[in-house]
Amino acid sequence: KPTPKNACGGHADRLKGIVMLFYVAVLLKANFFIDWEDPSALDDYLMPKHQDLDWRLRKSRLYTSQFHSKKTGHELHNFVDHGDDLMRKLPSLLMQAKNGVLIMRANQFRNSLYQDLLRAYSSEAQELGLHCVSNPMRLALELLF
Repeated sequence: KPTPKNACGGHADRLKGIVMLFYVAVLLKANFFIDWEDPSALDDYLMPKHQDLDWRLRKSRLYTSQFHSKKTGHELHNFVDHGDDLMRKLPSLLMQAKNGVLIMRANQFRNSLYQDLLRAYSSEAQELGLHCVSNPMRLALELLF
């Protein structure tokens, strides 16, 4: 049970993290997948809105649990409740990514983090028109679901 010392996030927090990491992937021109199986699969309730933006992990793709195993050498980078660390650590994580794979978990989307991301990748943001988006949370949710 959540207490003031032990706060418990829910689906909204997960969606905030998904949106933040979606923009990271968009700006880096990277593939984007969502691994959400617990307490039930996300695609039991929400489906990809566009075929070319299918975020589901399938049996034919590697699951994240396999990615961050000792066998593959991939590590899960956890930014839950540490969104500010994401911007600080992202450049070095990109350089260390094995085979271009970066597994991240987050639960925050704050406009200040989004603006920091746009500044860090300003030429990509300009090219995509992201600097003009008035409601980035809404746009991402409309694109994804």
